[in-house]
Amino acid sequence: MTSENGQSQYLRRTISPYLGQIIILSLVTVFLLFESIKLHAWGPLLPAPFIWLLFSVQIYIGLKYKISWTDKAVCQEASGGPKVCIQYGWITKVTSEVSKPGEVLAASRPFRRVAIYAEDPQGAKKFIDVSLKHFAMEDVRTLMRVVHDRRPDLALPNMGWNSKSQAKDNHRKRLPEGELREISCDLNARLTENGFSLERQGSIADLAKLGLTLESAVGQHFRFFSDDEDLEGNSDDIMFDGVVVRDEQYGILAVENGRGVFHRSDLKKTS
Repeated sequence: MTSENGQSQYLRRTISPYLGQIIILSLVTVFLLFESIKLHAWGPLLPAPFIWLLFSVQIYIGLKYKISWTDKAVCQEASGGPKVCIQYGWITKVTSEVSKPGEVLAASRPFRRVAIYAEDPQGAKKFIDVSLKHFAMEDVRTLMRVVHDRRPDLALPNMGWNSKSQAKDNHRKRLPEGELREISCDLNARLTENGFSLERQGSIADLAKLGLTLESAVGQHFRFFSDDEDLEGNSDDIMFDGVVVRDEQYGILAVENGRGVFHRSDLKKTS
């Protein structure tokens, strides 16, 4: 869902967080106006502009809360705090949460949220809160699809993000040859269900040709290949599309995106 030039995509806002307050303030304002007319004096109505001004300040602060993503990271901006960006390869878990009583009183985090937790290469822990009240639910589902595409190894909250339309998208044609950069990968080095170690000389050398290291490649998408032959003995590499991730136990892995392995000759059939 990111634009080709890598520009940020932002979640759209909803009026839900402020709707109740708008209704209450409107009713109070109407009541004060009625009282002013009945008493033939503007005194009762004078507090109304100040109340609306304070409410406007609250909305202004709320508008500073933004969630965005690019092809490399998810970011959060909030009033009074630094911008937090988490690369996809750093994500350790994604959970659906409801605030505890202490968090509600402190108003430190959204009441209902999707929380993205991560640990960067220096060991610093980070998190991003995606409010389920401030942002359009369809956009939150889109963000979850983006995370899933880049980290198919993660378990994500069931919010309808992998709906029938996503299932249909998962079976679309593979990208034509040349659309993804190719990196060699030893398919005998499988360490998880769909993850293969990239800490091999061939993979490291291919990344170096692209100006990348194992660390800098984390979160990026590639087409991985390993030598293979067809029935007639001709070269026909076995391949899969996936993303580079950092696994706490196994190190840097190439994780297959869930669409399965194929041969190079298959690309010619679908192009």
